[in-house]
Amino acid sequence: GIPVGAFTSGQLLTTQWDARPLYGRSLGRPGATGSVKLNTGYGDVCYVPNPIVLRKTLAWSWSSFGYQTDTNQGWSPQAVYYDLWYQTQDLVPGTVVAFSACPSVGGNFTNASMILVYGACSSQRSDLLAVWNSSQCNTGNASDAWSSLVVPVTTRNLRIRIATLVDAPSRGTIVTSVSADECGGNKPYTQRLASAPYVFFDTNGFTPSTVPPEQCAGSSLADIWMQLSPMSSGTTARFAFSINSGAGTAFISAFGSCSPDAVAVACWNSTTSTGQQPPLLMPAGVPIALRISGGVGYFDTNYYLSGDGCGSTGTSNGITVPGTFYFNLDGATSAGSSVSSTRPIFNDVFFVTEVFLPGTVLVFTPFCDNFTTPDPTMFAVYTSCNTGTRPLAEWNSSMCSPGTTFIVVVPNGGGQLWIRVGSANDTLGSGSFSVDLANGDECSTPATWLVGLSGGTQVSYDVTPATPSPIAGPGCFNSPSADLWLAPQLFSSGTKLTVSVSSTTYGKAFVGVYSSCDAAAAPLACANQSQYASVDAPGGQQLVLRIASPLRTGTVTLSVSTGDSCQYPSSPNAIVFPGRFFFNTAGADSSIMPAEPAMNNDVFFTSQTLLEGTIVTLSLCGQFGGSISSNGTVVVALYANLGCQAWMVPVLWNSTMCNTQPTVSVTVPSGGGSVFVRIGSASPAVYSSGYFNVTTMTGLACDSAPVVRTNPYLGKIIWTNSALMPNSTTAAPSCGPAYGPDLWFEIKRLSSGTAVDAYLNQLGTVAFYSGCATPELVCGNRTAIYYRAIANGFDPLIGRIRAPGAQSVSLSVSGDECSSQNVLALPGQFYVDTTDMTTSSGTIVPEVPIMAYHDIWFTTQPILVGSVISISACDLVPTLNASLEMAVLKSSCANWGSLVAYWNSTMCAQSPLFTFTAPSIATGLTIRLGTSGYNSTVQGVFRIDVQFATTGIVTSGARVTTAAGTTSTGTTSTGTTSTGTTSTGTTSTGTTSTGTTSTGTTSTGTTAIGTTSTGTTSTATTGTSAF
Repeated sequence: GIPVGAFTSGQLLTTQWDARPLYGRSLGRPGATGSVKLNTGYGDVCYVPNPIVLRKTLAWSWSSFGYQTDTNQGWSPQAVYYDLWYQTQDLVPGTVVAFSACPSVGGNFTNASMILVYGACSSQRSDLLAVWNSSQCNTGNASDAWSSLVVPVTTRNLRIRIATLVDAPSRGTIVTSVSADECGGNKPYTQRLASAPYVFFDTNGFTPSTVPPEQCAGSSLADIWMQLSPMSSGTTARFAFSINSGAGTAFISAFGSCSPDAVAVACWNSTTSTGQQPPLLMPAGVPIALRISGGVGYFDTNYYLSGDGCGSTGTSNGITVPGTFYFNLDGATSAGSSVSSTRPIFNDVFFVTEVFLPGTVLVFTPFCDNFTTPDPTMFAVYTSCNTGTRPLAEWNSSMCSPGTTFIVVVPNGGGQLWIRVGSANDTLGSGSFSVDLANGDECSTPATWLVGLSGGTQVSYDVTPATPSPIAGPGCFNSPSADLWLAPQLFSSGTKLTVSVSSTTYGKAFVGVYSSCDAAAAPLACANQSQYASVDAPGGQQLVLRIASPLRTGTVTLSVSTGDSCQYPSSPNAIVFPGRFFFNTAGADSSIMPAEPAMNNDVFFTSQTLLEGTIVTLSLCGQFGGSISSNGTVVVALYANLGCQAWMVPVLWNSTMCNTQPTVSVTVPSGGGSVFVRIGSASPAVYSSGYFNVTTMTGLACDSAPVVRTNPYLGKIIWTNSALMPNSTTAAPSCGPAYGPDLWFEIKRLSSGTAVDAYLNQLGTVAFYSGCATPELVCGNRTAIYYRAIANGFDPLIGRIRAPGAQSVSLSVSGDECSSQNVLALPGQFYVDTTDMTTSSGTIVPEVPIMAYHDIWFTTQPILVGSVISISACDLVPTLNASLEMAVLKSSCANWGSLVAYWNSTMCAQSPLFTFTAPSIATGLTIRLGTSGYNSTVQGVFRIDVQFATTGIVTSGARVTTAAGTTSTGTTSTGTTSTGTTSTGTTSTGTTSTGTTSTGTTSTGTTAIGTTSTGTTSTATTGTSAF
């Protein structure tokens, strides 16, 4: 072998070793003696590691014999013992490093081991980048043999720790691979556009690449590759870098692809001083491959990309119109933008155009389908970068629809334009847009114009390059002339517009407003310089403005007088209920209404005067004739005849409720009046459009009762005011006045056994019926008392309110919680609907490890022990392919040991019946029914049958139904069959009944919950009985 070094007595030899055996040979005079000291002082701790130079692929040996455990210089997910530390050379961000010691890939180890890779020497868990465990070799999956990481920008080099998982040393071989040796191997690295951090590089250990061929260094040098995220159009880059002393000259070249014929788009070298490094144009929309050839060094802080600020080319990205342009907000900051905007713009990039003549029309087309920003993408166009400069035009991606374009007219004086693209919130993303030069020369290809709803918008025009259109001129045109066509956004129903035009000379400009491009189309309105023309905009229909001026230049103004606010200086859009109406919040400001939650970019509508008691129901949901086009949540507020007051309190609804509550209703109060509709967005800078459908129902008779939907969690409030309503001709409710106006309403179909409690908030009467020609179920006329009606699930439940004036009735329903259960009388067939149910908190039954979503609760009458209950529920099919879940309890809501039986619909394959035996209980069974899916619900009919036991144990005071139909109430009856007739109407409580039948008189009338009569039989004629 060749000696790695030699030394004589008194000398020190330092050498780097690679885990092979080390042989020492001593040469001296015969009989000479002495000692050799061997000190391996590297690798035992993180701060003094063994150096390792990684390559494209490298297998290197290691041994932890003689090393101790380092317990405080690296966090580990489990206990480790003998450990050994290595440090790599500097690796560029985005480098993928893979490592393994599995024999299947060429590695080995003698004891169970871990490889832990850190970004720094610390005990912080966040500094651990990746872990390999020798157990990964045993999975049988080849890909499991490897662990990998991507070098982050905050890491300069890696610390590799090899440790045993047992209290014994180990040795073996590690196999590593590094992606930076070839073009395109690294993950894209997002470089900040300005004030870039240091990036360190080290080409040692790497080989010269041949694809693409070297084009900057002049000869083949060892090189490494970085990959940068796609850059915006017009981005220029400057790579200023330094080389370590004695490391030679380094070169950097940039490529737009890794193909063999790729041509370097830029070259830099380390011999050029920082100030002389030229900024060079980068390819747009594709990852940039950077080749670093030769040397060891770093990019300094003068390494930057353009686009992060508003300024000349080099600061802003220079573009030439027309064209399609790519933007990427990755790496952009929100600092340095001194220009202003109506709404905040974050993480913005700037583009600067060439110089334009005055009156040039630019048409912007955002390709919103390929925008990746999670929040609306914001656009603003400026005429300068001076501090406080207001935008010439603004829009955002929430206003997009197929074919949407936006027009910008270069103002007097001409010049460059600066285009600012960013995010509505502090988020990132990319996309593209085009800018074309257009003059709107034809009606069929108008220039798009976004008009502000708060007052209107004025733009300058120049018809110089335009030609006369074949459409006949309106009556206010003096003579045919070159014309320009502009298309504003679609306006909401009821919007009123005013259009005016001016030119450089009085009386020489004309404007017409059209709704069609037919050759014989007549304008809806026409005005010249001395006139204003008013237009009622057809909701959702495109309008086009035709501008003609023999003197070529001037301004046109489109003013909007309605829709942007509820009161002066604007007014609501006037619409006539019922009907289907278009809304569009594009161009709208945000109104301030302190009495309600914030709403952004809102538009207002008002109805005609409606009769008192009219129920107005509105929906934006497709199943009720509405539609929504929005990138966010649409919010609706309904106001009933309270005028445009800042303190008025509306009924609120939003578009996330279409699946649970697709409609929202209000009742016109005392005196009648108008209903106001306000539509906006829950988030700023989000515009929406679509249709809302409005129906009206008076509710003056049972057969015209509107259907209302109750919410088991929030309840429902029914409002009415009968001061101007006509007296009803229907027979009076049993507990109410003989004459008076009625408001009728029908409650959406409820599950069987649901208790509906009505609470009068003011003096009046409330009654419930199971149909329009059925006997009264319950009637109440006192406040502070709940009046209860029970829904059987099959007949309608219709409410009736009779009050002398303003009245509101609060409704609440049972079944949503264990503490408020629906009562079922077994046996029987029952209806269930969990659409409006919430999910009970916690796993109510500890023995059943399930969470039943949108669950409903039922309870039964007491049943003798030994009775066999069979439930047929296999015909119930939950939505979203979920399973039905059912738990039966001993009439308990949260006690361990209360479970009687558990079933789910997957068991239907074995049996169509869910059968179990009643336990020894006193107060009946509790049934919880829900689904396994988070948003899943169920509707349908199920059946419960009971084979009643004839002998059992009954706890004192319980009312139990037996097979013979006898109701036995009293002390404990053991071993005796209770037979006889059924006790009807009255339960004798507190008296022992042994062997006899307890009978009584039916108590009829209205049940008022709140007072309990116990111990005696309560017998009454028709009237009110409190219990």
